[in-house]
Formats: sequence, C-alpha cells, structure tokens
Amino acid sequence: MVESHNFEREQSEVLRFHERNRRAGELFGAHSGRQRAFIRWIFTALLAILSELLCVVIIACTNSLQAFKFGTVLHIASLGKWYTILAAFLLFLALSIFFAMVAGLVTLWQPAAAGSGITEVKSFLNGVNLPHVMRIKTLYAKVVGVIFAQASGLPLGFEGPIVSATAILASLFSQGNVLGLDRRGSYEDFRNDKERRDFVACGTAAGVAAAFGAPIGGVFFALEEGASFMTLKLTWRCFFCATITALTGYLLLGILPAEFINQLSFLDPFPNSRSLYEQQDLTIFAAMGVVGGLLGATFNQLNRGLTVLRLKHITTPRAKMTEVLGLTVLMALMSFVVPFAGRCRSRPPLDTTTEVYSYASTLRPFLCQGSDNYNELASLYFQSWDDSLRILFHLPMHLETGEAVFSTAALLGFFFPYFLLAFMTFGASIPSGLFIPSLLSGAALGRIVGQSLHPLGGFAEPGIYALVMASAVLGGMSRMTISLALILLEATGNLSLLLPLSLSLFLSRWVGNAFNESIYHMHIHLHQIPFLEPQCPNEARVHDLRVCEIMASDPQFLRPESNVGMIQDLLLGTGHNCFPLLEEGHTVFGIISRDTLCTLLFLKAFDGEREGREGRGPKENMKKIVLPYERLERFFPHFPDMETICLTNEERMRWIDLRPYCDTAPFFVSEATTVPRAYRLFRSLGLRHLLVVNKKGQLVGVVTRHDLEEKHIMASLAHSPTLLSREVWKLDKNCFNSDSGAAGRDDAFDSQLSPAASPSLP
Repeated sequence: MVESHNFEREQSEVLRFHERNRRAGELFGAHSGRQRAFIRWIFTALLAILSELLCVVIIACTNSLQAFKFGTVLHIASLGKWYTILAAFLLFLALSIFFAMVAGLVTLWQPAAAGSGITEVKSFLNGVNLPHVMRIKTLYAKVVGVIFAQASGLPLGFEGPIVSATAILASLFSQGNVLGLDRRGSYEDFRNDKERRDFVACGTAAGVAAAFGAPIGGVFFALEEGASFMTLKLTWRCFFCATITALTGYLLLGILPAEFINQLSFLDPFPNSRSLYEQQDLTIFAAMGVVGGLLGATFNQLNRGLTVLRLKHITTPRAKMTEVLGLTVLMALMSFVVPFAGRCRSRPPLDTTTEVYSYASTLRPFLCQGSDNYNELASLYFQSWDDSLRILFHLPMHLETGEAVFSTAALLGFFFPYFLLAFMTFGASIPSGLFIPSLLSGAALGRIVGQSLHPLGGFAEPGIYALVMASAVLGGMSRMTISLALILLEATGNLSLLLPLSLSLFLSRWVGNAFNESIYHMHIHLHQIPFLEPQCPNEARVHDLRVCEIMASDPQFLRPESNVGMIQDLLLGTGHNCFPLLEEGHTVFGIISRDTLCTLLFLKAFDGEREGREGRGPKENMKKIVLPYERLERFFPHFPDMETICLTNEERMRWIDLRPYCDTAPFFVSEATTVPRAYRLFRSLGLRHLLVVNKKGQLVGVVTRHDLEEKHIMASLAHSPTLLSREVWKLDKNCFNSDSGAAGRDDAFDSQLSPAASPSLP
C-alpha cells in the first residue's frame, strides 16, 4: 500500500514535554542544539565515506567478473579452431545466463530493487512512502543485482542503481540501522520523516559524486531531479556530503590497485591544451540536440508501450525471470555473432607514452590474425560498456593512418541493435541504469557525424561530437539539463565544453517535451505513484475548482477520550492513516495518526473503565497513563500493525485519553479555498493530511495526496455539481457586456450581486 510521509512533525503534548526537558539542560549539554547540529554534520561525513566505499565495491566486483568473463572467452576463441570458437560461445552464453539469473533471483527476492531506482528516490523525496524501497534487504539486493546484471552483458549501467543504493544507505544510516545493526538510542534526533528525507537527499548527491566524480553535479542532481523540498541549509549539507565523497575517492587512488583506478569513472578528462571545437561546430551541436531529443522521445515512447505490456502480462516470478533470461540470450548472441561481420583492421604500433595508447590497447582482436589487428564490431560489443564508451570518446580520427578507427557501417551496426535492446532492457526485473546505454547509443551516432565532417577540415575531433550527441540523447530521455551538464563537465574536466553541452541539452529537452515526458516521470505515472508535480494541474485553475469538490467528505473521527474497543474496530475496519479528534459540535481538537494509535494499543496504554451512559461517569479514582515520547518514538519507522495486536474483552472496555498524543496544531483550510492554493500548501510543507473546515470551524472533510492527483482532479471536474452554476454565472455577467453605458452596466451588475438575485456559489 502506497502511503505518504509527513515532513511536518506532529505537535503533540508528549513531544513538547520531551523537547522542553531537553532544552532545560546546559547550553552545551548532551542534547543541546549545537551538539545535535555537530552530530548531524558528522553523520553526513560518515555517510559520504560509506557511499564512496560502496561505489568502489560495486565497480571492483563488476570489473572482476567482466574481466574473468571476457578474458576467458577471448583466450579460448583465439585458438582459432571451429570447436574452440563454439566452446567459447557456449561458455560466454553460460556465464551471461548465470550472471543474469543471479541478478534476477535477488530482484525476485526483493522486487523493490528492480530498475534504476531513480524513480523511487524521486518519489520518496516527493513525500511518497513506497513499501520496501528503503529497507536493508533492498540495499543488499540492489548491490548484488547491479554487479551481476552488469557482468551479464545486458545494455544497462550502474549509475542509477548506485545513486539508489546510496540513498537507501542514507535512509538506514539516519535511523541507526546500518548493515543490520540497530542503535536507535544514538539516533533519536534523526528518527523522523523530515530528517530522513534530508539524509536521503544528501545520499542522492553523494551517489552521483561517487559514480561520476562530480560533486557539484551531484548537488544539482539532488536539486533538479531529486528533492522536492530544498532549503539553503540542506543545499550546503548536500554539497558537503558530495565533496567528502569525492575527496574519499581521491584518497583511495593511492590505495586501490592500478587496474581499479582507471575504472572509477567511465569518463576521462579531455585535453585542455587546445580548443576542442570551432565556431562552425556550434550549428552541428545544435542539430545534434534536436536529433537527441527526437531519439530520447522515441526511446521513451517505445519503453512506455513495453512497460504497459509488462504490467499487464509479465507479473509472475516465472514470467519475469523468463524475460530477463530471454533478453540475456539475445544480447549474448548479438555480442558474439555480430562481430563475425566486422572487418579486421590493422593497428600500427603505438608509443606507450601517448595518451591514446591506453584506449587503443582495448581494441579487441576477436578472430583476427595477429595481435596488431582488431575487429571493429568486437571492439564495441565484446567488452564492458564503459570501455566501449571510452573508445568512442577518446580515440582520435585514426591511429597513425588515414582511415577512421570505426567505419560508418560498424557504428550503425552497433547503434541500431544496441538501442533496441536498451529500451527493451530498461524496466526489466533487474537493477538497471539508463546513463550508460543512452550515452553509448548517442556516442556511436556522434562519432559517425564527426568522422564524416573530419575530412573537410576545420571541424572538431569525432570524440567531441560523440560526447555532445551522447549528452543530447541522455537529455532527451531524462530531460535533465543543468545537473547533467555539470556532471559531464566535471567528468571531462574541460570548461570549454560547457557551451556545446548546454546548447545540446536545452534543445534536446525542448524537443523531447514536445512529444512526451521524461522516462522517470513516465514510469512514475505508469506505476500509479501519487507524485505531486511542482505545479498544480492547470484544469483546477481554469475551472476555479474548490477544495470542497475534491476532498474526502464525512471522515472517520474519534473523541479526545475514546473507548479501546471503538478504536480497535475503527482501525480494523478502515485503512485510513489519520483520524481527527472532534469535540462537541464537530470542532477539531487535534489529529492523531494510525501509527500512534497502533502503538498505544500495542503498549496497552489504557486508563480504565467508565461508568454511566456511553462510558461517561465518575473518573476521579481512575489512574491516568501517559507514555513518554521516547517509548513512542522507538518504533519508528516500523510501527506495530493492527493485525498483530490482540486485546481481551476486558481491555476493550477500557479507555484512552488521546489528547497528550495528538497533533493539537494541524493545518486547516476553508472549504472555499481554491485547489491551487491548497496544492501549494500541501506540497511545499510536505503534509500528509490537510483538514477542511466550514465557516463555523466544523470539520467537513480531509484532503490527502491522492485527492490532489491530476486524475482525481479531472474526475472531480467531470462530476462536479457546481460547474453548471458557474457557467450560468459567467453567462449572467456576459449579458452586461453590451454597448450600453458604463453606469448602466454597473447598475445591472450590482443588481446581480444583491442577496435576492445572487446565484448559488460553492
């Protein structure tokens, strides 16, 4: 069941008493505000270090599996016999299937680990509490799944899952539950939804900094794509966390083995010694932005149709595993068979002191005679996708010859099959990122353009065109602009690339938005996640929709002093997550959450029995029980479930005074409040419930996140009984837009506003 977070802490009496006792200590006591802030910054730094270590573990394990897989298969295939080639293919297929099966099994164990995880992180930071997303088991499944999914050779990346994994780590770390260790007492200040949200935002920035080596890009990613609630203080914390993450990665360079250092980022710096492009290249870069937007929109639309089919037909564990294995077999066949059509090219000896050597040394001599030859298609298909991307970005036009490193036919032979497999893989039941497939697809097309223009002279190197086109395709899919430009700029290390990257990203976003939405928002809507966009749906403003037309009327409520049996029956009979406490006359005393009620029943915080009608009578001798805030807080975020609470008949007859535990300062709006205003209030404060009262202050309804969704607003418009009266009102006003004098129009309009003639307004 999808629920919402409450980023505004409940103002209950037990919480106020708890905070007063803490503030009563010394200025620099154990619970002073300064020391709490210091601990918060220390925890943020520890989170950054753990995020970088987690990223290094994922990359190191992935590289080890890929090196074993490709090294063994290439060694067997290099023997040149037909049976050794067949054995190499069977081994390659078996290893790919085994790795994909491991990734699929851990995802079936924890379905929340599937996909890139960016969608879930965006939803969490928006206020949606998706089940099992921020659990320790999901973190384990995400890490193991992305390692084996990458090693299987499927067209996916690890950047999205790394960001998701660090966000989960941040959530667990803020609650005192890291690696299964629960130390709640030391984390009391951070065990609430608001602190948890802020830590997840920092973890998101740290994940980008760890995956790309881009701390500033990580902060802007948290701003642009992640957090729906951002303050200056939180921005500083995100920047601090991302910086410590990047610093940790830099310090690890002197500790890690050399084979891992070059794999910490799939983008290497571009040279700063000369200008990388000319003025006439900017027109080509702009055209690439348009093409990238079109390709991104095409990818999103194809993936949307496939996701709809998945949600309808691929629902059982067997079907999900069959799909993953089918995609793996198809990709393995393509990676092994397509290189047979590739040409063997001569690779002249290179000086090992040049920058090009490390990239050219990864060109694969698949089935080519001699170590100085390489196969065009095998050099793109038959190695890790990170190495393929480095080759497309950093290899020059030719290697000491007049020929291009990759022919146009080879690049097209790589682009079309890879692009089709990439859109089919994204959304399957395995952890899968989008960055590498989109960048690799765009880089292949960009290199075609660069190699075609290079013989004319006066144009940039093919690698620059590959980078710009790759950013345009990724921007067309994700619709990221500022954060993506900064990520690529920091990763490439060349400030002169800011203009072409910004130009291509803005154009790809505008072109893509003309056709559909970003891939992440598309999956949010397809999975029916109640995500609140920054702006209220325009229809609510156009039709002047009021809160009374979308709210849930006649809400279930309790009295400030309620019977235990009544509370139990109400909780078992409804799925509501909050209940107003109403006094006589339907005036609101406060609001209490379902979690608090379940905790009170679980701890049996009962007063006693009442005498007289409806249980009201003498209560002077009744013992009052008020639980301290510490006992209620220790269950966060996994509160007792009503199904597991057993009460005897004697206990059901007892009473609970709910006044100390309820939020006595809930947020209200009038029933005449417009929906856009209520939408802004609800989203900007991160509320879970918004009470609606009439002119007398009596409760008439409750607004939740689901009531503010666009589909609910549209349904309310279609069934609104007041729309007709509004249209009549507009017609009445239009009757006075004739050519008569202004005074006559004013008199006529004043008569319409008289009490006797005024229409019925909502």
